[in-house]
Amino acid sequence: MNYGLLFTAWGVAGILGPMIGARVFDTFGDYRYAFFAAAALAVLAFSSLHFARAPREQVYVSSSSVTPGHSSRC
Repeated sequence: MNYGLLFTAWGVAGILGPMIGARVFDTFGDYRYAFFAAAALAVLAFSSLHFARAPREQVYVSSSSVTPGHSSRC
């Protein structure tokens, strides 16, 4: 699942990035401002890590620790 999300984002960036760069170049006549926009998006992505949740730990139960009559599901 992680690879799917990663490559989807990579594909979207591969399509939208050149379009944004071309629009900025047409507007300002320089690619410098396109790099500023890319830096702003990188800061936005980095700041979104603040809202990411830590993965939950899974509890594994061995078959020897289950008492008879109880389910082994957690």
